[in-house]
Amino acid sequence: MDKYIYSKLWYGRRIVVKQLAYKDIGPYFAGYIELKKDDPKDWLRHAGVGDQDYFYGVDPFTAFPGCPTFAGHLLDDEHHIYVGFDTQEFAAAYDRDDCIEILKEVAKKLASLNK
Repeated sequence: MDKYIYSKLWYGRRIVVKQLAYKDIGPYFAGYIELKKDDPKDWLRHAGVGDQDYFYGVDPFTAFPGCPTFAGHLLDDEHHIYVGFDTQEFAAAYDRDDCIEILKEVAKKLASLNK
């Protein structure tokens, strides 16, 4: 069962954590951070078409565990674009609070880039 368990603004960006389960794996978590209109146009373009691979190696998304596994609109939010990760491969290593802290750190870095 998938469910959103955290959604707050941090440094002016929505950060969202979702709890997931997949067959024998579970629970694990996915984290998403909102992109803003003043972010680099390449980011917005790639995320708008769901190209999460583009964000591999792009700072500050390198702070995500593994690599970005999501780019695009969340199902219940068609007005905002997000980049995200999941902890499926690392289910035992990351809990809800770890994901929130990672997203907060990325939001902080993004805020400093846009100044």
